[in-house]
Amino acid sequence: MKNISNIKVSVIVPVYNVEKYLEKCLLSLQEQTLRSTDYEVIIIDDKSSDSSLRIAEKFVKGKSNFKLLRNKKNIGLGLTRNRGIKYADGEYLYFIDSDDYIDPVTLEMLFNGALLRNADIVTGGFNKISEKGEVLYSSRFDNSSEKYNADRLVMLRNLANLSLTLTAWNRLIRKSLFTENKILFPDGLHEDISTVFKLHLYARSCYFDDGIYYYWLSREKSITSRITKENIEGFITGMESIPLEVRKFGGIGLYSAIKSDYWNGLLIAFNTLFNRILQYKNSNSEKYLLIHELFNRIRYTSEYNEIIANEGNITVQIIKAISLIAQLNHTKVQFVEKIAEKYEELKNDSKFSEGKFEKLKNKINRLRKELSQTKNNRTKILMIKNKILNKIANKAIALSNQNNEPTDTNNYIYSYSRTIFIWCDVDYQLRNAIKVSSIMRKKNLEVVIIDNTKYHLGGKRSLNKIEYNNFPKAIVIINSTDFDVNGFDKKSPLALITFNDINKLNQIIRKLRIKGIPTFAINEGVSDYLKLDCGFSTHLYPYRTTEYLFVPGEYDTQFFSDRKEKVFVSGLPMVRKLYEEEVQFPDKPIALINVNFSYGVLTDKRDLFVKTAIEGCKRAGIDYILSQHPADNGDLSEYNVTNESMYDCVRKGTIFISRFSGAIIESLALGKPVVYHNPIGEKVIKFQEPLGAYSISTDAKSLAKAIKTEIKKARKQNVREYANRFLDLHANINSKKRPEELISEYIEKILKK
Repeated sequence: MKNISNIKVSVIVPVYNVEKYLEKCLLSLQEQTLRSTDYEVIIIDDKSSDSSLRIAEKFVKGKSNFKLLRNKKNIGLGLTRNRGIKYADGEYLYFIDSDDYIDPVTLEMLFNGALLRNADIVTGGFNKISEKGEVLYSSRFDNSSEKYNADRLVMLRNLANLSLTLTAWNRLIRKSLFTENKILFPDGLHEDISTVFKLHLYARSCYFDDGIYYYWLSREKSITSRITKENIEGFITGMESIPLEVRKFGGIGLYSAIKSDYWNGLLIAFNTLFNRILQYKNSNSEKYLLIHELFNRIRYTSEYNEIIANEGNITVQIIKAISLIAQLNHTKVQFVEKIAEKYEELKNDSKFSEGKFEKLKNKINRLRKELSQTKNNRTKILMIKNKILNKIANKAIALSNQNNEPTDTNNYIYSYSRTIFIWCDVDYQLRNAIKVSSIMRKKNLEVVIIDNTKYHLGGKRSLNKIEYNNFPKAIVIINSTDFDVNGFDKKSPLALITFNDINKLNQIIRKLRIKGIPTFAINEGVSDYLKLDCGFSTHLYPYRTTEYLFVPGEYDTQFFSDRKEKVFVSGLPMVRKLYEEEVQFPDKPIALINVNFSYGVLTDKRDLFVKTAIEGCKRAGIDYILSQHPADNGDLSEYNVTNESMYDCVRKGTIFISRFSGAIIESLALGKPVVYHNPIGEKVIKFQEPLGAYSISTDAKSLAKAIKTEIKKARKQNVREYANRFLDLHANINSKKRPEELISEYIEKILKK
């Protein structure tokens, strides 16, 4: 009997002779932002004759959520998927073809979509790409989201007419849909047509997320780029199953509602297969056999006579033309040539819109060719011009270092491919970026800081002009409004560094990762890694989208045990700076209450926290002031709220009182005693184990007692001494190297690789 599993998603990967593509597919699964304890990957080798099995065996070593199964004989894609379903422990199943790959956030986004909507099936958007990475087709081209997220009947009609794909891959499907309805994949090619349609019939709720998550590789020698007798049989058999399943599920009434769409779908299937036969590079003799096979397969469908009654459809005209030609006694070569001739004749007939569009398309292609030639010449000139300007700019920077004169960064010319970009949203991120940038520039690395502080949170966390003007003159800082982040779609930087990976840059980070560009996140504070009290609008786990991550202390690494080799302990530049300041206490004790209910987290608990904190101070016989976080929008006008910065208040104060906040660590670094006050029952585990560094209170009475205890303790012993173990675990305070030095060294090593 199987144990009850906590696995949310089981990914099923059938593998057969894909040695060239398998590792990229598996890497994309390993690098998912969904936590490794939440999903499993079941790789099933279908008796590959190349090195696919060896690649899979090597890959799964040391990965507890990756499993490898081996088929004793080659059984095909459908039956291999069925075996994966049998072994899967997840609530949902996700199928991926082993020559394709997915976006890092795929599983998490689709699972959250299913969770929020209680959906049985969540389908994601996809790009069909060439082996060179060119986008050949995108699901966004045909408004798939609108077709899928309409009412249930409209969705079924769009599936039946093939305006929505009937592929198993890139769909999150509740496992119980398979097990409770006894649905399995049939043997043969195009096995997913009948299965996927049947799953949608039985699904209570379906949803389409039009984010691009799946990358469907178009291989020159794959089964989808050529046509065989088995392709024809599988495709048409799959389409023939649709009316049978519809009648079985909803009777003749449901079938009548989708009948015309199904007929169109069958014609599209014929036209797709027919075009592929004509494009197929084999002999005319083989084409003859395949066209006959296709024609006969369509002719013997139960709806054939009704379908060909539609005189206006070009596909129907082609079917009729084949029928007439087949009655003549031609050789195989003549047969194919006659069909090709008739096809072009029909296609270019003015009665059909296809002919008009074909001429227009040819004209557009000629114009594009001329334009591209002109553009290439212009691009070459601009490249040479920018190269010269870049040399001049670099020379200017070198001179400004010597003469300590400011550089005009607004006109700074940089090369994307040689530049490390650092994105900053708030003041302390900008300060940290300056420190990291200064060190990296000494290592001859080109760094550009993108300053978004004037616009994030309405500019509440931007720097004052005096501090801004005191930055080293050689540091290049560009306002975010002067920088087009969408430029990363076409141009690749040397690397991208951010302090948050679930902000507006998330999609950019993902695109760069698909292109193989290193992306880094610096966690400069404390995080609810498990989203236990998360109120953010995003549903992504923080700090799992970038490839590499710098965390404050060893404590944080436990949340990234599945990617240890890409997580580095660096410490916090701000904490190190505060730790080195001189400590002073006021003559009269005063408590600083930190009100930080920002970003929508637990905002309904703000009043309870504030009132119990004030009551606790009164019971302890100590004065208080309140410091309100700039992103906290609560009305505290009736209380004693300071206009000074929180850091200045901590310096002047006696004791610091706060709920979950990085300011707890910063106050300890400043040598001030702390009480972690949690009357609101927040679940984050970060401050649940103080290691003797501070007290924990849950109401006004326990807070009063904790205040007295901590003040008394601080009078007897240096706070930094008894808080050292905690500070080192959470902020790497005992490291001989400063945080900015560690960050710069790690980045340099990774870029050298």
